[in-house]
Amino acid sequence: MMSILYTDVRPLIIPSGKKAISEQFEESLAQSDKLEIAVGYVSVKGLQKVDELVEKYNIKDVKLICGMYSVDGMPSSIRNEIIRLHKKWQASGIGDLYIVKSMEYHGKLYIFWKDGKPFLSILGSANLGALDPTSRTSRQYELSKTTEDIAENQELSGFITNLLEKCCITVEKIDEIKTIHERNDLLTNIEDVSELTESSVQHFSEKENDIFANCKNKLNTYHNIW
Repeated sequence: MMSILYTDVRPLIIPSGKKAISEQFEESLAQSDKLEIAVGYVSVKGLQKVDELVEKYNIKDVKLICGMYSVDGMPSSIRNEIIRLHKKWQASGIGDLYIVKSMEYHGKLYIFWKDGKPFLSILGSANLGALDPTSRTSRQYELSKTTEDIAENQELSGFITNLLEKCCITVEKIDEIKTIHERNDLLTNIEDVSELTESSVQHFSEKENDIFANCKNKLNTYHNIW
């Protein structure tokens, strides 16, 4: 059995009798005791929403894979939220977050389990941010579908296991992923405040290294003279 899931963005209202992606996610989670997620991108609000619902429905086993940060890097706000969730879930013994390292994974997959079996999956275009859109993504339309087919759900769960084993690192190794330092909008248009580009930061870092090297050489020279 399959259902199409929609996004509530005008003028494309959700058809009568159909569900939004976020609505189906919560409804399925309420029936679950285990959750597996593998998406390309996450958001701070999306991570917080998952955490809120996992706590609300007392889910005891969670795996969340973030797939699209190995090349371009990860925004610092998302990095901090992932670390916070990792510590919380580890302390509670309910699960962990993972980052795809060996490639860019762009799939979007949510698998719901009960009593040791996956009973429903959501797959389509919805990244984690679709569960709690920001003002920037509130007009972004996503489309997904569910599957309750036993063989398909087992195959999808097998894919998650394969992705974890062959392509992912744990949060303990998050320093292997480049951090993208985000703009502080509170400082925008403030007099005498200018934004440093990535190349500027690299330039100053290289100059700092040159100054350190020169000082070290001079100290060695003085040491040899004495």
